[in-house]
Amino acid sequence: MPFIEHLSDTELERLALEQVVPALQEYGFYYVDGLLGELAGGAVLDQVKDMHRSGVLQDGRLAGSVPAVHRRSIRGDKIAWVSGSERGCEAINFLLNLIDKLISFCSGRLGNKAIRERSQDTSLLRGQEDVSLFGLYRSELRICARILFVDFSSAFNTILPDHLRDKLSQMNVPDPICRWITDFLTDRKQHVRLGKNVSDSRTISTGSPQGCVLSPLLFSLYTNCCTSTHQSVKLIKFADDTTVIGLISDGDESAYRREAERLVSWCSHNNLVLNAQKTVEIIVDFRKHTAPLPSIILTDTPITSVDSFRFLGTTVTQDLKWEPTITSVIKKAQQRMYFLRQLKKFNLPTRTMMQFYTAIIESILTSSITVWYAGATIRDKQRLQRVVRSAEKVIGCRLPSLQDLYTSRTLRRAARISADPSHPGHSLFDLLPSGRRVRSIRTRTSRHKNSFFPSAVGHMNNNCMTVPTTNT
Repeated sequence: MPFIEHLSDTELERLALEQVVPALQEYGFYYVDGLLGELAGGAVLDQVKDMHRSGVLQDGRLAGSVPAVHRRSIRGDKIAWVSGSERGCEAINFLLNLIDKLISFCSGRLGNKAIRERSQDTSLLRGQEDVSLFGLYRSELRICARILFVDFSSAFNTILPDHLRDKLSQMNVPDPICRWITDFLTDRKQHVRLGKNVSDSRTISTGSPQGCVLSPLLFSLYTNCCTSTHQSVKLIKFADDTTVIGLISDGDESAYRREAERLVSWCSHNNLVLNAQKTVEIIVDFRKHTAPLPSIILTDTPITSVDSFRFLGTTVTQDLKWEPTITSVIKKAQQRMYFLRQLKKFNLPTRTMMQFYTAIIESILTSSITVWYAGATIRDKQRLQRVVRSAEKVIGCRLPSLQDLYTSRTLRRAARISADPSHPGHSLFDLLPSGRRVRSIRTRTSRHKNSFFPSAVGHMNNNCMTVPTTNT
């Protein structure tokens, strides 16, 4: 079958050495758009469409029989196993041969990593004006993640005003504001009241007042210069909640441990005290063969490894499942349903009860919903929706479903990120050449597929949302 846009072996080898191999070594996968060209890609798509019309494509299934498991519970798409030698699959055979050549050029150039085989599942990503085909490869990356949730002892009380002023000056904060903040934090009078007894007043020139609306902002500015220096380790900060995430590849923890030591050293130089007793670690490891990892030690204290941790109102678990978070959300929402029923007894207007529901109950149900809802099980989603239905019966009108709230909030959040070039996830919203759809994010597991960014891209494409273009 003659293809005008046939790639030569030299061009394929250059593609493998300059793009495929570096991407596999760093990320574990490689995505190429327009590999076949318009003519060949169109031919493959036409043959797949013919297979679909003829009924060859069947419910998705694993490459093996699993007793008592319905095919649709494993995959929700339509597939067919083809080798390329079947009649009417000449263009597909051309694609498979091309991928096999790419594998041969990559073979032996991945160091201690190896491509096992070409998957039988060749995926098609179809847009209105372009077709992208790629083979799914798996490389033995041997990666796990260690997440360190750091606790500070009296974080806001340890801010040094002079240090903060120097840091603000380095961030080009106007000098009058720096002096105003310094004056606000120094020479503050403080006393302690216990019953009828009141202590003598003392002058305080350290820390930021507890409960002050400025304290979280000042602490964030105070710790702004504390960053990670290694690309495999991320330091995430939200006020006084600090998290160190290390990607451990091939058992090499040196960068992760080095960054943890740098954090301890930085704290000691900036009057912050790490509370090693309350600092915990979660190890996320989905490898088949694992060995116990040595504990990390901070300030001569071994850090405790836990199965779950409540972080910013959401429970993060070792297996990245969201049932504990959802159970907690449902419990809080049901407790607040009591007050909604009490309002019903006083015959309040429907509008007022809807406002109460939105502010008091819906706000609980949708807390961090863009993080966990897509990864929730069907059973958990039904449990959540039962709370909404109960509220509908009490109020006597229809309420927005959680699925609709999740979709709207995901789209709204994705729009903000795609419009903000400074956001770390901005580059993940990449327009296809057609300009009408966002490039789908390659995922190898349902866990990753149901996370925020892949889900957001899918919702944007389904709702025909476009990514704002930025001038660079």
